[in-house]
Amino acid sequence: MERNHIQNLIQEYLTTSNKVKKFDRVIFKRLAPNVAEVSEEFHSLAIKFEECGLYQYSGMCFLGAAKCQKSLANDVCEIDYYLKSARAFVKANEEEKSLELKSNQNEYLEGAMKSYNNALAKLSENSVMKAAIIREMKTLFPTYEDISNFSSPCHRFHDLETSASECIKNYNYLLALEKLTDIFDNINERKKEHLYEELLSRIEVSRLLLLIILNLPPARQSPSHIKILEKFVSINTLDQQTYLNIPDKIYKIMKNLVLSWSENNMECMLVALNELSNCIWITLDHRMLIDYLIEKCSF
Repeated sequence: MERNHIQNLIQEYLTTSNKVKKFDRVIFKRLAPNVAEVSEEFHSLAIKFEECGLYQYSGMCFLGAAKCQKSLANDVCEIDYYLKSARAFVKANEEEKSLELKSNQNEYLEGAMKSYNNALAKLSENSVMKAAIIREMKTLFPTYEDISNFSSPCHRFHDLETSASECIKNYNYLLALEKLTDIFDNINERKKEHLYEELLSRIEVSRLLLLIILNLPPARQSPSHIKILEKFVSINTLDQQTYLNIPDKIYKIMKNLVLSWSENNMECMLVALNELSNCIWITLDHRMLIDYLIEKCSF
């Protein structure tokens, strides 16, 4: 029964594929099959093949659906189907590897690569989605040249933040500050703050904590460092919008922390740091920096 079901699915796939070929051959498109309906047929078949564990056929069906969406000039759906196709081919490759077949020529990985590249070709260089796809591909094709040389700002920011986290773990606070400041300055110079609000909020808190730890003399502070410190030590009430998505509670605690630090008031600093450590919003990097400052202020 199951074998007949699979044979029927394969026959349905061949029939649906012929509809696409017919669409390509027909001169008068009004006589051709309905492309949107063919796309739905491919999508439905892809799900059925996936449920049967025939991921290679699922990948081919998603490719067929992507081709239909291309004819309809629907870029969003076309990209989505390319990605589904790529992931199905990756599953097919994993399935084949688990069987330890000598005939495995990695053809499914090649299919995945082609689908990923088709999706990338539809996206702009500065696209957030493009950066996410590249990171996904790097886990599968770490030595692929086009991936290792990818220079999207989103991708660079992710790598810089990851590198800064490693520096924080290793107590290399100056290098961590440099990397985070590089991200901050780059986004501000390009006037793209609205695209990276969550990232900017995260690294803004990290930069403030790092500046307090390092206690750099003015001569070693960059204009970006001076600007952020001046904003927090100002007597005037700051506009919360300056700090994008930083929660109001975090913002007020950070202001108290910076003011206490500027006055060398260790007792008030400890109060602010303990309040900050109890906030859910803070990240693991923030917590490591806070713990270091608490230990430092306790002596």
